[in-house]
Amino acid sequence: MAFKMKGMTFKGSGPLNKGRKKRAREMRDPDKAVHVEGMEEGSTSTHIMVDDIRDNPTGEYHVWPSITLDDSESGYSAQTEDQAKEKGEYFTFKNKRKAKRFAHGSWKNKRYN
Repeated sequence: MAFKMKGMTFKGSGPLNKGRKKRAREMRDPDKAVHVEGMEEGSTSTHIMVDDIRDNPTGEYHVWPSITLDDSESGYSAQTEDQAKEKGEYFTFKNKRKAKRFAHGSWKNKRYN
């Protein structure tokens, strides 16, 4: 499976390990951010990244968005690791610190803050 976004082609369900910050910024429109239940009142999000860093002995770490924006009443739904892989929203790191920083927002620019 391949798909295009802003002139870039992404193939299938392979993990992304190059151009991660750019890809994370381009896969969701920050103008469509929604308030997610459990977040601070008045805050909005498009991604809410999660990771598999804890208790991961493999030396390969993964980060993916835990929500996907949709047309439901809340404007979002939960996204599993497998769904993120299918959509090309699954990021791979060999460095634990970089994965953790990415999950906590190092990919963001001023449009997402």
